[in-house]
This record gives sequence, C-alpha cells and structure tokens, in this order.
Amino acid sequence: MHDSYASYFNFLSIIHALCGAHIIRELTSQEEIGRQWAVKMKTLLLKLKATDEEQNMNNRENIVKHYQQILTDGIQEEPPPERKGKRGREKK
Repeated sequence: MHDSYASYFNFLSIIHALCGAHIIRELTSQEEIGRQWAVKMKTLLLKLKATDEEQNMNNRENIVKHYQQILTDGIQEEPPPERKGKRGREKK
C-alpha cells in the first residue's frame, strides 16, 4: 500500500494498493477546484467506509452502478486530452 508516488508504479512484480487517506486528499483537492465528480466520489467512498461491510456486500450491485456513473460523469466533466500529433507520449 502506498501514496501513489509515480515511481512506485515502476515495480511491476507486486500488487499495488492506494492509501484511502491519500485518495480522499486527492479528491478534496479536485473538489476545491470545482470538480463535481470528485465530490460525488469522495461522498461515496466515505459512506462506504462508514457502512457495515456486510451491508456493502449485500448492496454491491447498486454500489458498482453508482461508482460507474461517477466515473462516467468524471469523463464528461474532464474529457481526456485529444492527441494532436503522432510523436511522444500522450498527456495524462
């Protein structure tokens, strides 16, 4: 488990997990610049953390649908940059 520091992802032979506190911090910074999808995602994650695990498992299908909708909203709010040329790496 780590804080999403870019160089950690160069380790390909391990399974990565991101720290929940760091995810919330990143969502808060997006919220502060007006990203509505980040508000929804932060609310969902905090609600899941506060809810009993068994309840979450029983409601898994609805949670996944809500999560997917937030991702769709995020892509609409912040579409990926268009590729302008054929050279170099794509922007993230």
